[in-house]
Amino acid sequence: MRRAVVAMLVLATGCGRSVEALAGAAGLERYVVTSPMVADVPERSAHVAEVQAVRHVEIKARTGGWIERIEVDEGQLVKAGQVMFVLGARQAQIDLQRANAHLQGAEAEVRTADIELRNREALVAKDVVSALEVELAQAGLAAAKAKLAEAEAEVAAAELSMQYAEVRAPFDGAVNRLPLKVGSQVESGVTLTTLSDTAEVFAYFRISEREYLQLHGSPESPGRGMPELVQFERADGVRLEAAGRIDAFESVVCNTTG
Repeated sequence: MRRAVVAMLVLATGCGRSVEALAGAAGLERYVVTSPMVADVPERSAHVAEVQAVRHVEIKARTGGWIERIEVDEGQLVKAGQVMFVLGARQAQIDLQRANAHLQGAEAEVRTADIELRNREALVAKDVVSALEVELAQAGLAAAKAKLAEAEAEVAAAELSMQYAEVRAPFDGAVNRLPLKVGSQVESGVTLTTLSDTAEVFAYFRISEREYLQLHGSPESPGRGMPELVQFERADGVRLEAAGRIDAFESVVCNTTG
């Protein structure tokens, strides 16, 4: 039995050598065979986005006048309530002083008319003058009170103009371009600059119809749904750590592209 086993082993070894020899003679190449790796591959898509600040407003003049001072610079970060521009503050202060003077005169007229009315009422009680004199005094008091109300309105308007002379920042943000300089005359409604709060931004981008259907799908073929998070990559390839999310889809569809 031992001799038979040895003969078989020698035969197998000889067959192996003959196969290698045949492979070398025929010029065949040898390859390493391995098993494929199984792993989840995330699906990514890149889009060019238009970035806009969530809070971006135009700073407009609410009253006309000369730009006396500019308290900010382009690109400067400002706080809410900080004075940015001063427009015709001297004239506004003069108007307020004039309105206060008219108010004091109107108050004096009311006091005088009230004294005159009481004096006429006392004379009527003594039958010195007729009752018509009292009615005239009452009309004079009413007219004086009307002038007082008008003077109070003038003061309120002058105080409002005084407030409008100082243009303040409505929120924290960065100042953009300053097209107008000190000494420029502006009218009410003129844009002085714009203010942007870049702490939170919107990124608008377009997607194809195929991508839209893959996200939303249809009742017959539901889509995979919107991604939980999206990342923003700058033009230089740096990816921001803070991630965003898809908030909404625009209701308008472009029918000239896919």
